[in-house]
This record gives sequence, structure tokens and C-alpha cells, in this order.
Amino acid sequence: MALPIKEIKTYHFYPSLRARACRVWISKFNGQPRSFNCVFVDNQGGAIQGLAKARDLPTFAATIIEGNHYEIKGFYTYENRAVNIVVAANNAIIDLKSNTKIAAIEPIQPYVPRYYFKFIDYANIITNSKGSRILTDVIGRLKALQPLEQVMVRGKMLENKREFMLENICGEELHITLWGDSAQDFDELALRNLPSPVIIAFAGFRVTEFKGKPNLNSTDASLWYFNPDIPECSTYKHFCPKCNKKLSWGENIYTCVDHDAITSLPVPWFRLECIVTDGEDVTNFLLFGKTAENFFGSSAYHYVYDKKFIDPSVIPPAMAAKLNKSMIFQLRFGAFGFTTNNRCEIIITNIFDDTTNKNIHPLETPLIEAKSSTTSKTSTPLSSTKQVLIGPCTPQNTITQLKIASSSLKTPSRNISLNKETSLNYEARRALDFEATTQQLSIDDQCGNVIEAEGSLGNIATSDTFDHLLPHLKKQRTKSSSSSKEN
Repeated sequence: MALPIKEIKTYHFYPSLRARACRVWISKFNGQPRSFNCVFVDNQGGAIQGLAKARDLPTFAATIIEGNHYEIKGFYTYENRAVNIVVAANNAIIDLKSNTKIAAIEPIQPYVPRYYFKFIDYANIITNSKGSRILTDVIGRLKALQPLEQVMVRGKMLENKREFMLENICGEELHITLWGDSAQDFDELALRNLPSPVIIAFAGFRVTEFKGKPNLNSTDASLWYFNPDIPECSTYKHFCPKCNKKLSWGENIYTCVDHDAITSLPVPWFRLECIVTDGEDVTNFLLFGKTAENFFGSSAYHYVYDKKFIDPSVIPPAMAAKLNKSMIFQLRFGAFGFTTNNRCEIIITNIFDDTTNKNIHPLETPLIEAKSSTTSKTSTPLSSTKQVLIGPCTPQNTITQLKIASSSLKTPSRNISLNKETSLNYEARRALDFEATTQQLSIDDQCGNVIEAEGSLGNIATSDTFDHLLPHLKKQRTKSSSSSKEN
């Protein structure tokens, strides 16, 4: 039986391994080759790095070709203590020496993927990768390219530099910088001969932060691939957005207010109505876009397409985990709208964990059967008792709201006694009194500047559906509860 890569440990000798070389690179120092490196992948999803030092570099560089399948015989492993780690899942490195036998073999069955990537969502790059030894992989559409230039580094020496700007399917931008040998080795001519759009996968980059935004810098393990044959690449070709306007559905086609009928499938985007309480009153906040991505730790696209959360009765665990916790909200006022009875939307611009206030509990009322309407919302019960959180009635609007089914969220039970003084009349329409001392609000002005509030997120409702989003998924669901649509 073949040895699974996932079972390989450090400081062990192994007689044989059958795997595919999915990534190959030569580390350089001051332009001189320093080591030969590769990533071996098997058909069970395991990956491990192989390394040959400079004296054995020519032999393995001529033998191991990226994309081919090999049997490695008689090898020893050691711990990866390098500054940069390419394979995070396995801390062992195969020590490729002169007495290690490498033989090409027929393609392994079941199929082993040609490429090895661990892509990170743009929204999570700084949070997950800044300061980490584990290098980062990203993919995106090439939006801009700066020619090779030389810049003074630390006031001591000139260094080659080349910059790129990538754009993801949500229209977010990411800066990539190649330095030194990587900048010099980049084949700009090959890039210019490719048809548009050009999708590039950058692998093995270190994350830094500049003016609050992520920037990826090359390392001696950095590689790049133009239009790789992977599902993520084909997705970018079909879903690159032209604008961020909400779509309307009619006569079997999506239409945009600015571009009429669209020619590509729409991109999921967060737009959530949040019911928030401070223990004494309840109101609605609006959460959408980048703020929602940072809060939930992923994009709406990732939840819908990658994680397949397309069943309206199933809420992603990362979203469900945010309910009924004390938080601090940074807010701003939106524009007044005629569809909301001239009430001003309160928009969340940032959310922080509240480590000081542990006494905020969701308000309760006896179970009330919600009437069917375009704005109906029901909250999730905290226990198996016949009590349910009910948000205040909000002005009607033209956006269809989805219910969050009680069975879709499983939150820890709490023993909360019914307090008549804090119970709300479900039919009452209540507006925030920003001058009340019990609300703990600090207002800079009445038009768009940031305010702060303390409260507990009691419920989430999405503002649209994906009834016609994916042709091959149409039979599997009628609504999506994780995001709204944009093209």
C-alpha cells in the first residue's frame, strides 16, 4: 500500500513515496542558486516539501519536472525551521540527497491535481497571514502592471522592483510586489501575448501592511502562473464584475439600472439586516460589503460557491456564532429614503468585541406567529422553550427579507427569565432616542459621521435571494440566506 503523505513525520526514514511534483523552484541568494525545492502532492490531499542543497541541485533540477509523477526511494525527513514555510499542513521536509533515488512513473490514479494552492480571501489576508512564517497564495485578474525599475533600499543599494495590481471577483484590489531576482526573472513579454482577461495565481508570498492595506512581497519561494487550469481561474473569467449595483430579476434575465441586461452571472454580496439590543431596547442596523466580510471572516462568494451554503435553512456556522454576543458597533447614518418612511438607515462601519459589558441579554416576548409580508423576520430561540426573540416592526421596503429558520441555528441554551419591563410589544414601532442616557451613544453629527453603540446582535436577515444565480443549482434551492446579488 502506498505511503500517504499525511502520515510522514519528521526525523524518520521512509523506503518509498509515490507523488506528483506540483511546484518546483530554485532559491537564490544574490543571484546565485542556493537550493532546489519542490512540493510533492498525493491523491489523498497530502503535500510535503522536498529540498536539495546546492551541491545536489543540478541533479534534481534536471530530474524533477513540475507536473510529472515520481517515486522517491530511500529518503530521510527533518523539521522545517526555515523562515518561510510553503506547506503549512506538514512540518516535515524530504531531504533530497545524492543517494535518494528518483524515478519517473505513470500518472497516479486516482487523479492528483496539477497545481497546489492554498488561496486566501482578500478580506482575510492581513488577519490570517501578516507576520506569519506560512507564505500566502492569492489569485485575481491582472488590472495593472508597472515595468521593471530600480529603487534604493534602506539607502544602501539599488534593488529590482516590479509591481502588480490584482482584482478579485468583488472588485477589490490587491498590490503584489516582486523584488530582486523575482522581479528580474518575470517574463513580461509572455504576459503581453496572452488574451484578456489575464488571471494570475501568485504563490509563496509574504504579507505586509501599508497604510492599513495588505501588500504581498516576493520571497525566494515565490512563483506565478498565468491562467492556470483550475476551477478558481474559470470562475474569475465568468464573474469579473462591471459594477456593484444591485440587480433586479424579470423575464428570465438579470438587469442592472446602469447597464440593462447583463452578460455574465452576478456576484454574491453581503447585505444583512441586523436586529440589535442593548438589554433595554431594540433597533435595526444594516451590515454589508467589506465590513460584513471582515466580521464573518469570509466573502459571500466563498460561502455560496466554495462552501456551498445554498440551502436557505442552513446558516454558515461562522455567521451563527456571532449571534447573542455583546459587541461594540461603530455606526454612521445613511441617506433618508422614501421607501423607509423617511427613516434614516443606521449602517455598521466596524464591529469590536465588547470585553467589558457581559450583562446584555436579548429581549424576549412570548411566541408570536409572524404574519406573512415582504419584511417579516423571526429570530432564533435561545432554548427549546416556547420563547422566541422578536425584533421591532420596521417600516416596509421593497427588499424581500428571508426568515432564519429556528432549526438552522444551534446556539447554547441560556436560562433567561421573562422581564415584563423589558418586553416589547411586537406591533409597536419604535425609533432610537439618541439623547437617552441608557443607549450609551456618542454622536458627532447627524449626517454620516461615526457613532458608537454597545449591544448584542440578536438576529440576521438577508435582503435578497439567489433564485436564478446558478443554473446547475436551481433545483437545489429557492433562496439563499447568506448574501444579496450584485453584478
